[in-house]
Amino acid sequence: IFKTSWAIGAMLAAIFSSISLWLDIDPSLHFLIFGVIAILGIIFIFIYGLKKEYDSINDSPSLSLPTLNTFLFGSINMVQMAIMGIITLWSSVWLLEDLNSSLFLAGSIVFFFNLGSILSNFIAPRLIKLTNELIVGPYFSILGSIVLFFCTLTMNVYIIYIGITVFGFLTSNIMPIIFRQSVKMSSKPIPTTISHITSLGQSGFVFGPALVGYSAEVNGLTFNVYAFCILFLLISILMAVLIKQKEW
Repeated sequence: IFKTSWAIGAMLAAIFSSISLWLDIDPSLHFLIFGVIAILGIIFIFIYGLKKEYDSINDSPSLSLPTLNTFLFGSINMVQMAIMGIITLWSSVWLLEDLNSSLFLAGSIVFFFNLGSILSNFIAPRLIKLTNELIVGPYFSILGSIVLFFCTLTMNVYIIYIGITVFGFLTSNIMPIIFRQSVKMSSKPIPTTISHITSLGQSGFVFGPALVGYSAEVNGLTFNVYAFCILFLLISILMAVLIKQKEW
């Protein structure tokens, strides 16, 4: 649910950005509109969120380091979150600068990536029942990385749309599987393990787009697309090894 909600929000934002460019809406209105939406969201969570009596409270919190497996799964989550941030923040610039697309298509890659993610999240339980988490998680992600890499080689916008949709579809379930597998393998309490995975994952949003900003100045954005396809391929292989290690 969390991942699907995230994808729906990103897809709606991409649609809104294209419409606002078409209608030439003042950018200052964006901050007002989304500021109001954010405040309403906070109020909604405050009213309908988890009741206090159901919350898990640690009365004696202490610094805790992750286990090796938790650190590795957290690092995988960090890289995949970094790539999500790169797609969200830099794909529009890549379309305009390297692929010479229309300004109105600036948010299209974000739209198609999240469209694939949403479709995948809806059928993920059925896919896992038919196969297993090893196939739906890392194996699908390996295939998705290869598909996007070769679609990018064409430098054809429409083929890249197909590639990014397939990539979103095949990689969307890697995050929930990371959480599930890390909890299974960790000897620490579930809230502690999830906290480690989440903290490492969120750090990917910090350094991922920033590194691409520097690298784009030197190598160009298309190089970075190839790089993150290869990087996602490598972390998917690492995740497959970790899951197989548990089975052995």
